[in-house]
Amino acid sequence: MDEKKQSMDNNNEDQLEVPKQRYPRSVAFIIGNEFCERFSYYGAKAILVIFFTQIIKYSDDEATEYYHIFAMACYFTPVIGAIIADSFLGKFSWVMWIGLVAIALGTGGIKPCVSAFGGDQFGPGMERQLQKFFSFFYISINAGSLLSTFITPILREDVQCFNKKSCFPLAFGVPAVLMIVALILFVVGRYVTNYVMVPPKKESVVVQVISCVFTSLSRKWFKRMPKRDHWLDYADDKFDSKTIADIKAVMRVLFLYLPLPIFWALFDQQGSRWTLQATKMDGKMGDVYRLKPDQIQVVNPILIILFIPVFEYIIYPAFAKINFLKKSLQRIVCGGILAAVAFAICGFFQLSIETDLPPTLNDNSIHLTIVNGLSTPILLKNSFIFGDKSETIEKYGVLTKANLNIDEFISKGLSLDVSLTDNSKIAECSAKKDYSVTISKTFAKGGILLITESICSANAKELSIFEFNQKIDILEKPKDGGSFAGVVYNIKDSVTKPVFNIVNNNHITFRFNNSEFTDNFNSTTVGDPIVSGDTKRYVGYVPFIKELDVHLGGEYKLFLLENDTESAAHVAIEELGLYQGGAYIALVYTDDQGKLKGDVHNIVLPNSVSMFWQITQYSVITAGEIMFSITGLEFSYSQAPASMKSVLQAAWLLTVAFGNLIIVIISSAKIFEKQTFEEPKKSLSFYDSSNKREKSVPHHNTTE
Repeated sequence: MDEKKQSMDNNNEDQLEVPKQRYPRSVAFIIGNEFCERFSYYGAKAILVIFFTQIIKYSDDEATEYYHIFAMACYFTPVIGAIIADSFLGKFSWVMWIGLVAIALGTGGIKPCVSAFGGDQFGPGMERQLQKFFSFFYISINAGSLLSTFITPILREDVQCFNKKSCFPLAFGVPAVLMIVALILFVVGRYVTNYVMVPPKKESVVVQVISCVFTSLSRKWFKRMPKRDHWLDYADDKFDSKTIADIKAVMRVLFLYLPLPIFWALFDQQGSRWTLQATKMDGKMGDVYRLKPDQIQVVNPILIILFIPVFEYIIYPAFAKINFLKKSLQRIVCGGILAAVAFAICGFFQLSIETDLPPTLNDNSIHLTIVNGLSTPILLKNSFIFGDKSETIEKYGVLTKANLNIDEFISKGLSLDVSLTDNSKIAECSAKKDYSVTISKTFAKGGILLITESICSANAKELSIFEFNQKIDILEKPKDGGSFAGVVYNIKDSVTKPVFNIVNNNHITFRFNNSEFTDNFNSTTVGDPIVSGDTKRYVGYVPFIKELDVHLGGEYKLFLLENDTESAAHVAIEELGLYQGGAYIALVYTDDQGKLKGDVHNIVLPNSVSMFWQITQYSVITAGEIMFSITGLEFSYSQAPASMKSVLQAAWLLTVAFGNLIIVIISSAKIFEKQTFEEPKKSLSFYDSSNKREKSVPHHNTTE
């Protein structure tokens, strides 16, 4: 309970106690409406950044910008809703009518009115019940968030629709249906219970406030008038004393709101930067399930529901004994500091994550992966690629060289010396061990250089670098919590008595299969098989086409199909272990006995930092949210003049919009190259501003 209510109690000790009143039944419908509406909002918001990166193909920075533009728009519209509700229609009528439009246009317009309308249901002497209402109201928000944040990622990824492996239409559609349910529930409540409806003033409150402020400042600065005790008193001949007193109260509260956008700039990144961080973490839950990156957000509403009674009945009473956390401002400032601490923790985890991240592809550079497709180790020499030393690649092994400058590579590095450790096992290379080959100068930003028996041919042509995928860097980390897997093959078969019966010479089809998923991938065309006597040899590759799901189904098997439809399948790799965030190259070949074999090479390390470490930062920021947001909701309502409650509620929500605007500006400016540098900087900014605000704010009885 804040200081204002305590002083009211002390001042009225000699007065008769107000009889205890029943808890309003209408509140149940209002809270139910909020639950459904928040399910709708958070359900769509939870999957939004994944939708931007996976379907729209935005970069991390672009996805962050558009995510926060959406959030900003949702929190700017409450101002319009509050003006109309307080000045013209009233809260009930506005919630009902805008709810119909909100199904199509968004939920921001009704947001400030619902909480204020709930507060209207409580009369004099019900201050304690009002305080608990805002706790229940906040629980309903987070209950809706909890269910939607867990369910919508399942709908988007584990349900297939419209011949696609995911179902974003369903994931967005279910929240839309809940918005309709919210509206129906709210309207039904009017006829089942008697809502307390405060009639609106017929004049525009916001226009009145702006006019009063403008008149006062213009007279104070530009006209010679007798000095007044307060700058708003310069308009005392145009506005009555009650209106000026109300505006003074609003201005004092708005002054306290100045540092609040920085808190929301931190808090709302749970759905953007923290989700993107989760895509680079391991969500494995034992051997049962892998948590999806956008599902980790469910931790926040779970902790809210658990923490609220802990704060109400344990933490606040305990600190009250030492006269701390009793005032609203104390709680709000402490909540902001905890948000800063949460981002410092986030930055610490990001440091651990980035030690396992692959190198970023530089401009005009190439990541080159050399694959030894021979049954013997090879020794490679190239002064540009390897320097003065030589490099050994074991049989059927892989070596990656990152960020080779393309111009220097073309001018200095296209000649490659290859020495075979044991050429006696390879009939085509039995004549000698040492060969010099030329690399083709046509290549993209990342590819595979496959060394096969072709280097031993007298008619050997230039070795081509397989352009693995022009859209996906070969050392790129999967963004949706799955795994990349490509195939490089050097397969021999008989011309007269084929074992594999490959029908299509232009490409070979491989199948990735586990207990839950089956995907067929065609190799990129590399020409007809190489024929020598009774032996034909297929050489080619399957680039990274899409992420393979690693949440369900266990280890994959890799099959070679005889054609690109349903056909006989030959097992190439029996156990293909793919892990979250990893990129793999499967080398498929035939051994000395002509049997199909395969080796798997991990070229991008899988996520090693557990996603569940994020629970630490979620716990800290959730504790900060309880002290900051719940206190702020009650504070905004209790300090607002009766005619401006929704307006001041909207001003509180407007701080959320400006917080998201801060992130849009920072993200679009690209001030930080790495996310590691971003997190501590943001946390320090709020710590500094909140401390300055606490020191500079005068404590008025009317606003504390």
